[in-house]
Amino acid sequence: MTAPPPPGSAAQPLAGQTEDASAPRNRCNAAPAQGHIGKKATHALLDQARAQAGARLLRVVGPDKMVTQEYNASRLTVLLDEKGLVAEIRCG
Repeated sequence: MTAPPPPGSAAQPLAGQTEDASAPRNRCNAAPAQGHIGKKATHALLDQARAQAGARLLRVVGPDKMVTQEYNASRLTVLLDEKGLVAEIRCG
């Protein structure tokens, strides 16, 4: 059995949810991260967007993927298109 890839490595999938425990809870402002829309999603870009938004959680959603609709004030949600480009960035 092999160990999972380290966080942030190229082998780690982009989709899913990650947490930065050092960020405050119930705080997210997507406005500063809007400049990433249209760019290729990478681990570095997604982490930068989360940090710019001040969010504790980052949820990355690929095209045609279903997610729960509960609102989480600590979470930045990044939606990707079919090409892996950032299509939308919002809190919740």
